Amino acid sequence: MTLKELREQFKPVLTQGQLAKMVGCSRQAISSWETGDRNPTRCDITRLSQIFGYTYDEIATMFGGRNGSILG
Repeated sequence: MTLKELREQFKPVLTQGQLAKMVGCSRQAISSWETGDRNPTRCDITRLSQIFGYTYDEIATMFGGRNGSILG
């Protein structure tokens, strides 16, 4: 599963801008996470896990990290 898939499966569907507001970051940050240009910080991963109802590790794994290997 990818962040884009999670965002699009959310009911109602979230735009990048709406998700950015919920996370507390920019729309461009969401876009860069979805394209793999950047990874979210630990704080952002925690917020994403709360929004989507997944564990921290499940969200971190989407970005190639596990158990704190994401920086920030």
